[in-house]
Amino acid sequence: MNNFLQATFKLILYLQQRNIAHNFYMTRGSAHNQIFNFDSLRIYIWARSSSFGAKKCEAFNPALCELAGHFPIKSESIFECLSEESICQELKAISQTLFNEIRADVISLYQTETFA
Repeated sequence: MNNFLQATFKLILYLQQRNIAHNFYMTRGSAHNQIFNFDSLRIYIWARSSSFGAKKCEAFNPALCELAGHFPIKSESIFECLSEESICQELKAISQTLFNEIRADVISLYQTETFA
């Protein structure tokens, strides 16, 4: 577990030192083929474009929950307009460009070390 957390912190530190906005999501899960055994810890980290200012409360505003696959929709009219394609486009819009920019750096962070 210690190595896993060190590897996680390494990425978070990289993002913080470069003032890159990111979201962190941690949850329990079951290991592969282990139904009802929630001994696994899963951590998801997304680098994303920065977002400033007030958001429209009824709009679809991708953030932590949405990046983790949970989509709280605040109005029926917004829900009726959403599609899988439009959601994917929104999520790509806030993360894809930055992902492409930092991908090589992040890979190089872990190439010289092994985490068991």
